[in-house]
Amino acid sequence: MSDWRIAGRGPGGQSSEEDVEIQGADFYRCRFYRARVPEKDSVVKVETFEIIDMGARVRLLEYAGIEGFIQMNQVSTRRVRSLQKYLKIGRREMMEVLRVDWKKTYIDLSKKSLMPDSREEAEKRWKKSKKVHEIMFEVAMKLKCPIELLYEYWGWDMYENCGFDHALDAMRVAM
Repeated sequence: MSDWRIAGRGPGGQSSEEDVEIQGADFYRCRFYRARVPEKDSVVKVETFEIIDMGARVRLLEYAGIEGFIQMNQVSTRRVRSLQKYLKIGRREMMEVLRVDWKKTYIDLSKKSLMPDSREEAEKRWKKSKKVHEIMFEVAMKLKCPIELLYEYWGWDMYENCGFDHALDAMRVAM
């Protein structure tokens, strides 16, 4: 990862020529968790972006938008004649991870095997994680540093080592 500095603050408070130049949304794009891809049987929030004959391609929102695929036979327990009845482009919903190819980052997903209680729990986790990500995004904007760097320094540790159920709970106590 590249070196960065807090822009606009050189020695003595004057402007620095080494200000970081923000180049597009990738500067602030980052996964919510330390793992680069989700684990098998976990429930993730996805957004459908393409529907094809055999299934649909989706983006995993919690994992920096990496692509996943849901096969037609994993959409519903009933017979699926048209995917457009079950999946809509742009719709965000929870899906369960069936298989993960770590090397190629291929992720197969399922809607039909998802239990209602695990969906509700994952929805709560998503909302809290999204709030943590919004806070991290604001801090990254103020510091003009890559958001992934902030996560590496202290963000992901809050999820794992804070002693709370979620990183948002640790942030609330800290504030």
